[in-house]
Amino acid sequence: MTLGDVRDKSKPEVRIDIDTNGTTCLAALSALTNLRPEASFHEVLDSRHPLGIYNVSVSRLSDKMRKCCGKVESYCKASASLAELQRHHAALRREVIDYLELSVYAAAEHVDDAKAIASCFFKTENQFTKSPAVRLLKTDLKTARDKISSFANLIKHRQSRIRIFSVEFTHDSVPLCLHALFAEEFSQGAVRPSPLLHSGSQRLISITGFLWDLVLFIIASSAALSRFLHTMSAVQGNASEGVPSQEMAEAIIALARLPLYSFDEIHPFAKTRVVVSCAGAVVPRLDSGLYGTFAHRWTKSTDGRVGRFAGEYEGDGVTKTFQIVVPENLNLQHWE
Repeated sequence: MTLGDVRDKSKPEVRIDIDTNGTTCLAALSALTNLRPEASFHEVLDSRHPLGIYNVSVSRLSDKMRKCCGKVESYCKASASLAELQRHHAALRREVIDYLELSVYAAAEHVDDAKAIASCFFKTENQFTKSPAVRLLKTDLKTARDKISSFANLIKHRQSRIRIFSVEFTHDSVPLCLHALFAEEFSQGAVRPSPLLHSGSQRLISITGFLWDLVLFIIASSAALSRFLHTMSAVQGNASEGVPSQEMAEAIIALARLPLYSFDEIHPFAKTRVVVSCAGAVVPRLDSGLYGTFAHRWTKSTDGRVGRFAGEYEGDGVTKTFQIVVPENLNLQHWE
């Protein structure tokens, strides 16, 4: 059984295995499991083993994402009525925001952990700084991390918070409420979606699309770290064989249980073809009962109606001007 958008086979492809043995999409995990014993200087540097650093980092990020998906699922199931959500589920909405922000922080620190792993292969800071392999790794990581780092920096340094926008939507007679996010920022005399992150058409980002972006970020970062390790000739044996990461698999299972859609953003599946393999006991676990998920896919019906919508800001006791944001697009993303 596979999940994936197969309509454009010219796109880069990522294959993920979420069978009971776990995911096999983390190239760095395979490489780090097959390190040459003498390749790393972590003991001299009084550092954790590189594989240990990676395992802790992936586990932390996967755990935050899994818990975030669980909160989003609960919020989606709470009600299809925006009024009901606003009246009775404000605490759950705040928990969704908290875990989104925790996921962003963990992702930003995942980049730092990759650099910490790379530093284990040099005896001195000077050697590390001057290494062409390190410079290439930093370039590769920058491509993967830019959006994540921008979110994290806004939250840390610009007093920003992630906010939720929700819209009632009925498709093929099934009512539901879909949720997006944006990062607020004080700019040009008003609190508004950050001009840095939401310029042009990227004003609202679907929550589930954002979380899939994090999955692809982890995979891309892992590939970059794997290339570094091979460049350093630090790997022995057959590192091409997949190594399970059950924590990552659990996060992906939790995410596949959520509806697949986009607002104004370009959905990550538009740029990367994602194929997720599963079998056996995992298959029933993908069924959350929510419409628009893998287990209950969107139909091809053109009967779609938008109802009430609302975004929210939190007052700071001083600011009086808030920019209202409304999406121009709502696109249903189909598993094929």
